[in-house]
Amino acid sequence: MNYSEKPIFIISSERSGSNLLRKRITDSQDYYLGPSPGHFLKHLYYQQPYYGDFSLDQNFEKFISDALDLCLVHFSPWKIDWTPESVLISYGEQRRDAVHLMHFMMNKYAKEQGFQGYICKDNHLFEMASEIAAEIPGAKFIYLYRDPRDFILSQLKRPSALHSVVTQSKLWAYEQTKAIAISERLRAKNRCLFISYETLISEETATLERLLAFLNVGPGEGKNYQDSMREDVHEWSNLSRPTMQENSGRFLRELPMKKISIAESICFRQMSYLGYQRVGDSGRRPSRAFLYLDSLLGLGKKKVASIFSKTDKESAVAKRSAVLSRMRSNQYAHSGLSLVSRKQREEGLKRPLARFDP
Repeated sequence: MNYSEKPIFIISSERSGSNLLRKRITDSQDYYLGPSPGHFLKHLYYQQPYYGDFSLDQNFEKFISDALDLCLVHFSPWKIDWTPESVLISYGEQRRDAVHLMHFMMNKYAKEQGFQGYICKDNHLFEMASEIAAEIPGAKFIYLYRDPRDFILSQLKRPSALHSVVTQSKLWAYEQTKAIAISERLRAKNRCLFISYETLISEETATLERLLAFLNVGPGEGKNYQDSMREDVHEWSNLSRPTMQENSGRFLRELPMKKISIAESICFRQMSYLGYQRVGDSGRRPSRAFLYLDSLLGLGKKKVASIFSKTDKESAVAKRSAVLSRMRSNQYAHSGLSLVSRKQREEGLKRPLARFDP
């Protein structure tokens, strides 16, 4: 079987166990690698037109350079020593776009690490899954979803998140609406498997067996691949520990019933479709004034937290933020840009603004 042409894509919201799942799949068989996510498609898919005509090598090389930034300027960087020039040469005559570059780089890295295919868990894959399915006919998908109330609780604990139950509820409902729509179309073609976070953590062995059968892959002992970690981050704090089998239903202990009821009123349609039951007051519907006030207070809390938080400018997270800011600044550039060195990419230094040729 040509595993390089049968990659796995995890469609999921953040804080729903996608990093846990990619690691557990990697550890349970010998064919697919789930590396730390570069989020190529999240950051480059919609920016592609601004790089200019990809038939010109200098434009596509700039695109490759930014893709490499996403791999290297990271708290968990890839173990590579690639340059934009070397990637361009080895890329060959494949179609030049975000999906095919991601596919090429993920496969290249997986093979260098001793695997035959890859697992991609980029954020917002529900936005691109239709094109991915068309461009990579052998690809299979996993829709991983989580109880919205535990999702909201987890988001509220993130230092960088917007601390608003209303905003997080709307985010979950919006993302599940898109994820359910594309995942159901893919499931009808036997290309997508639905897995809940709660089932994954409570029945891990059985869930992985079902997943490997869906992928037509036999179990293995894994290749002991470990993400390289430059620094600890809140979001990955549990990945090196055994699976927390009781890590569900925590909202019942940690969220006030009023907030649970508000979340359920916003997420009811999607959570019911996914099999989650209400526990709060079904008659409680927040007023527009409350919805607005909760969102405003959440934004205020985030602003205050950012003022008092001490950001280490030398941290990998800060350097990545600088890289993303620079990429947004340069998104309209498509020619005449001198590429920076690998050392500069690793340091996350901003490039000078490029010339814009209308």
